[in-house]
Amino acid sequence: MTLSLLTTGCYILSQSGTFLADRISTRSFKQVLSDPAVSDETRMFLKEVERINDFATRYAGLKASKNYTVYRNLNRDHLAYIVYGAGRFSFEKHMWDFPIVGSLPYKGFFKLSGAKKEQQKLIDQKYDTWISIVDGFSSLGFFKDPLYSSMQEYSPYHLANLICHERTHATIWVKNQIDFNEQLASFIGEKAAEAYVRRNYGGESTEYTDIFKQKHDQELFIQAVFNLRTQLTTLYKNTALSEPARLKEKERIISEFKIRFAENHDKDYLTDQYSRIAELPINNAFIAIYGVYYERMDLFSDIYTYCGEDLKTMIELLQSFDGTEEDPVPTLQELIASNLSQ
Repeated sequence: MTLSLLTTGCYILSQSGTFLADRISTRSFKQVLSDPAVSDETRMFLKEVERINDFATRYAGLKASKNYTVYRNLNRDHLAYIVYGAGRFSFEKHMWDFPIVGSLPYKGFFKLSGAKKEQQKLIDQKYDTWISIVDGFSSLGFFKDPLYSSMQEYSPYHLANLICHERTHATIWVKNQIDFNEQLASFIGEKAAEAYVRRNYGGESTEYTDIFKQKHDQELFIQAVFNLRTQLTTLYKNTALSEPARLKEKERIISEFKIRFAENHDKDYLTDQYSRIAELPINNAFIAIYGVYYERMDLFSDIYTYCGEDLKTMIELLQSFDGTEEDPVPTLQELIASNLSQ
């Protein structure tokens, strides 16, 4: 996730204070580790992050940087809030324009009050909206991104996934191609984290075997969301229905989805990570988020195979697009198709 704070007007005034305070309040790992008051748990956490950073550079070929080499103690259990918007009768995402990074389908706030004000603006324009919390972000190398104390409770896989996801953004960023950027980072983050845990904890460890339960559930849930999206898309195309009738049918379809999900959860899912989905106010913005992050995982899997299942080779191939505005997908699809035809 790229939390874009480099914008203009009231937004930068409301966000930059917290952003700068975060940086002023950080301490280097060396400073933290030399502090006798620091707990053993925090020391182990920082050592884990050092191993992940080294692995991300050596194994995945992610750009070496000072990111995640400084520590910030938070007085909350998450970093920031992200606002999303999508059409009431479509999955077209609301986009915000930012300098340097281009258009993004989300806007970040350090305070919930700011996120709710932005959400209300979208609601007033008849958008579906969603607010989620985030635990980390990438400033694309313009600032030294800190490690937050709220990450200390993560599993090794979750921690490695987050760090490698954000470091992918700092290694490859294609302006105005947010779906490509997020899907690439999701793929690299997951693959690198899986390899890290296997190498450092062993293929028979609980830390490693639990990954595949989580991945099973994630893939099952994403497919369920995409199926729901297909069903709603069919509804939205039915212009014979009045707007009130479509809204009523939309609510019925989502309600039935949640009922079926709750009824089948314990039978279908291996973990409880999605156990409360049926309690959420699911709407088009919520559904659209999953397209941003997971729409083309098959393409990235094909590229990974083409690169000999070597992440460093894959990163080297994709770095030719870094800093451009060209959509890499058609070129990559052509490359894969050409390889398959040989």
